[in-house]
Amino acid sequence: VVSDLDGTMVGDDAATAEFSAAWNDPSVVPEGSSLVYSTGRSLESFAQLIAEKSAVMAAPCHLICAVGTKIYKRKPGVSKTATAAADVSSWEEDPAWTRRLDEGWDFAAVERACAAAVDAVGHDNAHFRPREEFNEHKITVGCRDDFVQRLADLVEGATNAEGLRVKIIASGVGGWQYVDVVSDCAGKLESLEYVRQSVGVSHSRCVACGDSGNDTLMLGGENRAVVVGNAQPALMDWASAQDNCAGSKDAAVACERRMYIAGDCEARGILEGLGAFGFLGPFTEPAPAPAPAPKGPLTACYGEDAAPPFGYVHKAENLDFGIDRSGEAAIGFTSGYEKYQALSCDAPPVHKFEDCEWCKTHSCDASCPQVMPAKCADPASFGVCEPTVKGICDTLQQSHDGCTSGSKAVVEKSTEYLSVDVQNAPCAAPIMEDTLASLKKYKLAYNDWAMAFNNASQVCKVGANIREYNGISFMSMHKSLEDVERVAQDACAEDDFDAEAARPKAELGASVRNADVCSRLKDLTASMIADADTSSAQIQCFAANCVALKAAEQVKLDALVAAHAEYEAKYLAYSAAITAYNQKVSDKNTLKAAVMESYEIFNPIKTTTVAKFDKDNVVYQKFESGAAKGNCGLSDCEMESVCGYAVAADADYYVEEKGGKCVQKHKDLVEHCHK
Repeated sequence: VVSDLDGTMVGDDAATAEFSAAWNDPSVVPEGSSLVYSTGRSLESFAQLIAEKSAVMAAPCHLICAVGTKIYKRKPGVSKTATAAADVSSWEEDPAWTRRLDEGWDFAAVERACAAAVDAVGHDNAHFRPREEFNEHKITVGCRDDFVQRLADLVEGATNAEGLRVKIIASGVGGWQYVDVVSDCAGKLESLEYVRQSVGVSHSRCVACGDSGNDTLMLGGENRAVVVGNAQPALMDWASAQDNCAGSKDAAVACERRMYIAGDCEARGILEGLGAFGFLGPFTEPAPAPAPAPKGPLTACYGEDAAPPFGYVHKAENLDFGIDRSGEAAIGFTSGYEKYQALSCDAPPVHKFEDCEWCKTHSCDASCPQVMPAKCADPASFGVCEPTVKGICDTLQQSHDGCTSGSKAVVEKSTEYLSVDVQNAPCAAPIMEDTLASLKKYKLAYNDWAMAFNNASQVCKVGANIREYNGISFMSMHKSLEDVERVAQDACAEDDFDAEAARPKAELGASVRNADVCSRLKDLTASMIADADTSSAQIQCFAANCVALKAAEQVKLDALVAAHAEYEAKYLAYSAAITAYNQKVSDKNTLKAAVMESYEIFNPIKTTTVAKFDKDNVVYQKFESGAAKGNCGLSDCEMESVCGYAVAADADYYVEEKGGKCVQKHKDLVEHCHK
């Protein structure tokens, strides 16, 4: 359950107390359920609230604060009470979530955009909220209803112009609204999804509860949703327009739609919604605590006709309980349960780097568009222009290689990032279901053993106490009872007293009655002496039951040990899988940073080398097309100088000696550049 605080979970103390009582009752809410508060408050503000309402509020396991810009987890070992939750030191911030919000966010730039927007709409219509409501990924502005949309448009336009991505969330009634400007990666839905995945809960078992506009996103996700009856009109209108089972508890279950609009307000509305989705008990599964021993074994030995079973042979030691299970690891169910609850999967980054938020504001194209001209492989084909073309081709190759080298580094990092697969978290995999099933089996075995242990302990100890009581309290009575027995025997001795011979016939009836009284008196005194004995029928009854229940306890213990061993094996495998998975998530996040760094190095290189390549390629294309063939790319002046030098160096090609004179061979000087 992910619930907003003010106006949803909090507002009516009696309703909040009813929710807490239900939440903490395992017969109403299944064990292993997670309670998360998602609020616009800061951690300090939440701590103050729950301290004030510790008598009525249930303690959460996670906190989503500041409209999804902060996520906190309860530290291991901290008591699951509202009093403990009121201590800010009992919470630890999730660093992975905080790092995620850095993508596409620049606090100073966003603050400037907000300040400009406030100036534009006027300080009578908007103002910054107190700085304590800000954090490194959240800026809050108070704005009149009529100016909220304009303010949001101005902020969004200014931040987009700077390549930033923000999310703007408005909420509130009464003429003024809170306008929260947060990282695009933040928000109540995004943070809900992050926590949902970390605790391994499916969408169909996750319920968001809210009452105001800033709850819209989390209420509109794939998870279930409850809109409480006191929701603000705008949210109620929005919810009513959704395809949901509004107003009908039975319909919400029958059509299996995901949103429910409650009739009850605040926390009672949450309970109403949970009930409509079938998430409230009663559940018959016993709580993980020793159950009281049934009255059967004790009651059977309290009656006047208490007696051991036929064939029982009494021994004094049969009443000795003497069972100490304190060293048995299997009886520590609570610690085993808490170990399981402490396991969580870190939220993974996206599988493909190109899909991450960073790529929305940065180029993530590792390709190099430069294609080397095919004829650069044979510059001699350009004739006398070979040196010039070769120089151009060498420059093109340098640009090409510079880009390709940078691209290779990016591709290698991206491939390494892609090779780390964190798509299948163990917290939502069959191994989690197997471990949870073994935990439930272990819990049932623990409850069975606890009942057997309590039964045996109670019966044995009660019997031993009666034996001790008889031995001490009735010791002084034994002599008196024996004296009474002797008097009865003497008074009623038939050898010394013949009532029929000594009395007239008329008194015979009285004599018979006296004999009957004597017989009953002797039986009674014998019975009283037997009952006062340390081996009375009642004590033997307890002893016989003690022996039987100790044997039953041993059987239940054996079953508990086996269930515990099975759970420990599955827990260790599950824990190892989560540890390995979380390490892979950490490794992938490290690789993500490496890919980002490689792109930050590569992108400027690509821009520079592509521009240089394109410029040089324009020159090269003139040679390949023939446009620069006549002069090999040289000016007329440069060509005249080069050809003059070439003619002098190769004079035999151009002139010959005839008749003692130097005669031109009628060669076109330009041929020198073409031959």
